[in-house]
Amino acid sequence: MKNKTLALLLSFIIIFSLFFEVSCQLVYAMDKGDGTKENPYKISDYYDLQEFAKIVNGDHDTIPQNNAACGILTNDIDAKIDNWIPIGDYKKAQNKYKGIFDGNNKVIKGLQSSYNKDYYYIGLFGYIATEGILKNVSLKNSDIHGCTYVGNLAGWNEGIIYNCNNSGKNTSDYSFRNITGVSTRGYASGGITGKNLGKIISCSNKGTVISKSINSGGLTGENQGIISDSYNFSLVSGIDECGGVSGSNYGSIVNCYNNGPIEFDINAINTKIGGISGINYGELTKCYNTGVVDGYNNTGGIAGFNIKGIISYCLNTQNVSGTDENIGGITGCNDKGTITYCYNTKDITGEKYVGGISADNTGSIKFSYNRGNIYATVNYNAGIAAFNNGDISNSYNTGTISGNDSGGLVAANHGLLINSYNCGAVSGNSAGGLINLNTGTAQNLYYDSTILSPSSAIIYNSGNTKKVTSLTTKEMTGKNCKVYKSWENFEDNWALTDSYPVLKALTHKLEKIHAKAASCTEDGNNEYYVCSYCGKYYKDEEATCEIQKDDFVLKATGHQWDKGIITKKATEKSTGIKTYTCSLCNAKRTEIIKKLSPSTTTNILFANAKTSGETGLIIKWNKIKNASGYEIYLEKYQNKKKNKTYKKVKAIRGNKNFSWKAKSLKKHTPYMIYVKAYITKKGKKKYLQSSPRIFVFTGDSYQNYTNAKSITFKKSKLSLKKGKTFKIKAQINKVKKNKKLMPDTYVASIRYLSSNKKIASVDKKGKIIAKDKGTCYIYIYSHNGITSKVKVTVK
Repeated sequence: MKNKTLALLLSFIIIFSLFFEVSCQLVYAMDKGDGTKENPYKISDYYDLQEFAKIVNGDHDTIPQNNAACGILTNDIDAKIDNWIPIGDYKKAQNKYKGIFDGNNKVIKGLQSSYNKDYYYIGLFGYIATEGILKNVSLKNSDIHGCTYVGNLAGWNEGIIYNCNNSGKNTSDYSFRNITGVSTRGYASGGITGKNLGKIISCSNKGTVISKSINSGGLTGENQGIISDSYNFSLVSGIDECGGVSGSNYGSIVNCYNNGPIEFDINAINTKIGGISGINYGELTKCYNTGVVDGYNNTGGIAGFNIKGIISYCLNTQNVSGTDENIGGITGCNDKGTITYCYNTKDITGEKYVGGISADNTGSIKFSYNRGNIYATVNYNAGIAAFNNGDISNSYNTGTISGNDSGGLVAANHGLLINSYNCGAVSGNSAGGLINLNTGTAQNLYYDSTILSPSSAIIYNSGNTKKVTSLTTKEMTGKNCKVYKSWENFEDNWALTDSYPVLKALTHKLEKIHAKAASCTEDGNNEYYVCSYCGKYYKDEEATCEIQKDDFVLKATGHQWDKGIITKKATEKSTGIKTYTCSLCNAKRTEIIKKLSPSTTTNILFANAKTSGETGLIIKWNKIKNASGYEIYLEKYQNKKKNKTYKKVKAIRGNKNFSWKAKSLKKHTPYMIYVKAYITKKGKKKYLQSSPRIFVFTGDSYQNYTNAKSITFKKSKLSLKKGKTFKIKAQINKVKKNKKLMPDTYVASIRYLSSNKKIASVDKKGKIIAKDKGTCYIYIYSHNGITSKVKVTVK
């Protein structure tokens, strides 16, 4: 029996302990949120971050899998030296992350990961699905190592990554041996994400991306989605398809720039390297590169290779070099793509086939220019394109061209070249002022013979030419130049200047607007530049950074008014003036103060009565201005219903006598009294005022009651703000201390009256309410007319 009891007890203890452990874990999770959008999991340390990953990946011991769980960082996090398992680990399809993760502008430091036996989907997140959102996350000193789909923030993204930053390392291997024993080449690595099919918005990378595999980029290895308003600031190195923003682009990249060096791996033998994208099949719009680009071949300041892609409004302002061929200021090779409104300003160097815009063009180049120096160590280099098998129009070169078989615009033209000019120096064996070799169509082309050393516009020509000629500097320049009129839509696209014509959309006539502080009433501005051609605003004098009006305007501060002083006091007859002064600019403004409400101070008629012996009363009252006389009314008190009329017992003419003695009254009896003031005009009497009714006992007593002797209270002056209140605490001193004051069945023992209810009112309990600016009096009077007053000023 004892053994059974012991066994049952042990079973109970084990079950209870397990229940307690599970309960504690569930409560712990609940205390930190429930994973919904409204109540995301609160992540305060690395342990919490690991717990969150387990919930998403289905690895948590007690909480069911939730790949749509939402989380928010509440602190900066120091990651332990650990092999981080990504959130949304792509071991199973159901692990794709579909929730919202908010970094709350906190920093995760030291995250390290080379997790996954197949080296797939490596990063803080492994796989973000289309529903997933990652925002406001910063990684510092991260070290992410993998082979395929390797990104510091996410290995693979189909959702939205917004306002995220990375400043750690990203390393990917050339190949790995998978679980089947097959060696597979690595693919797609980037500082933000390995592969992007979603949106990357307002993100930046300041960490190195070193790849031994294909498709490596400062932000993403491969882009099939949208990247906007983002930049790379660090080294990107790869074997092939390597770019400052994206290794390869099939989607859209807008308003992005690269400021980091882009390099090729020393073991590469065929590269596509670009300042923005290594290879472009999609759209590159309003992007620029300020980082040095160094490749083997197919290297460009914007894209290494452009295959049927669109590059527009892009510029390169840093040197581009290549060991072999196809090196260009915008793209190394433009294969049936479109390049419009682009330009290069820096040196482009390669062994052969070097161009200021594109080395090899089989597509379209329009409205573009080069002003960088172009140099080929062997041959074939030109200001716009070394080889043209496509269309080139409305473009120009001002840079120096050095090398054999070179041309001011095109080295070898087998396509269409029209409406363009060259004013840059061209040197080398077989160098043409415009073209070295022409088998295509050349029309409306000019070069400056004053500057150029070649004696001929075209060295070898077997194609069609029309208006291909040399002109002097004077003939090609000036605001009144006529030679370009034959160019189609010249005035729409070009602007004549004191020098050579410029493209309106690209070359700006900038006016520097100096910084001006904002005043109280007028907007100011930071320093900026405005273009008289296009009307756009720029931050710098090279017009590389376009800005909006809101970016430089400093809003007027508005006046900072002091509390003001009264420069003219208001009276009952005239308004006043309050003057305010601005502490910033000393400006002044005035405010009208309303007339004071009439103050009634001495024109209220009060009467009071004191006993004279056992049967007499001495009745007194105050003088009323302009009164012709006074009437005294007196009646023995019966009750409230019967005392509706009073007898006039005395009339006093004139305005000099203010007292009267009533005699032969019944002793120890309550009497009711009031006084009326009147004025006589043309024989007719008109009453001015009546005093409040007073009640008095002859002989100063009646049964257990007595009269008031005096009234005392603490304050005789009050100053209140409009709307404020104050309670008067008054005390009546009795004639006979051992008796009571008159009961309320006769009249209240203490009453209150305002001389001007518009300024301040008072209720029957003595509560004053300040209503409007001005001065008035609150009268406090006893049942027998003993009176005091409080002066009230309302501000």
